[in-house]
Amino acid sequence: MMRGAVFALWHSLCAAMVMALTPTLAWPQAAAAEPPDEVFPGAALVWGKRTSRSECEATRHAVWVVHKEGEACIRYFPSSNVDGAKTAAFFFHGDLLFGRSVIQGAYGNNKASVLLKKSESLARVHGVPYIFVGRPGAYGSSGSHMERRKIDEYLAMNAAVDAIKAKHGIEKVHLGGQSGGAIVAAALLTLGRTDVVCAAPASGAYDALARAQDQAMQQGVTWQGSDAHGVCDPYNVTDHVAGVAAAPSRRIFLVADPQDSNSSYRYQQAFADKLAAAGHAVAMLPAQGTGPRHHGLTDVSNRVLGWCNAGFDTERIAALVRANALGLHATRRNPESAKRQELPEGEPK
Repeated sequence: MMRGAVFALWHSLCAAMVMALTPTLAWPQAAAAEPPDEVFPGAALVWGKRTSRSECEATRHAVWVVHKEGEACIRYFPSSNVDGAKTAAFFFHGDLLFGRSVIQGAYGNNKASVLLKKSESLARVHGVPYIFVGRPGAYGSSGSHMERRKIDEYLAMNAAVDAIKAKHGIEKVHLGGQSGGAIVAAALLTLGRTDVVCAAPASGAYDALARAQDQAMQQGVTWQGSDAHGVCDPYNVTDHVAGVAAAPSRRIFLVADPQDSNSSYRYQQAFADKLAAAGHAVAMLPAQGTGPRHHGLTDVSNRVLGWCNAGFDTERIAALVRANALGLHATRRNPESAKRQELPEGEPK
């Protein structure tokens, strides 16, 4: 109740400040093709991207989605074995901006060919058809990456999963993600999906408002009622656990580093506790995050999805994470077995 009152008090001020600081979107137009060497410019992350329905439908790895908050063209990069898959893993990347600046090293894989090759390799290593999904405003998807954390992002991602499933004849899904992408995966659960077999979000700030309050206190500044990225009305995932559908066979793994100074382990554990109290099968998986803030766990999220897809029980998966074991089919000579994956971790360097 107290947090709600404080949020209401600051909401109007926050909205006014964001209106003053947010750039006017220029909406660069999309190309209607998907050449193998297609590059996604970093400027679109800040200024946004607009794609028409006809352009979207002319692009091979794209789906046009309509939801109650709007419409979008969502790009995705699948492995070659997704067609007709009984189950496929959908992975959502971390945030790519810190303020209005691209996080150093986070968008180095901004080519369609690189992402397709990465999905192919991850599908092979983890033994599951794999789909890397571009969040709004990133990797060719329309929208604004500056406007993340709002309900329309999650509705667009939810509709995109449905559309990709229908397009490729996929029956069930696994959900993975890192940092901001972990929040996407968790949000999709709260939107009531009933087709999820395994979920393994990593390093997610599931209580974005509490995180922002903590950060403001640590910095000695007054909290303005927004999340840490200045979003005044974020979809605060932890407040929507009631929306998670009952599914006795589904398993949820929250991958987190207790030393993570970006997304507090305490709030990730609190989210797990809420899920458990609501009767869902959930396990916290403490892991060793990469980077100076112990935040990077993309590789572990992917490994857990592979192990869960293979039918490993929860205790075995937890033991493998503790041992920092390699992916299901990884070898020491395979670059995919390295601790650091070349996917964005959502952490300022």
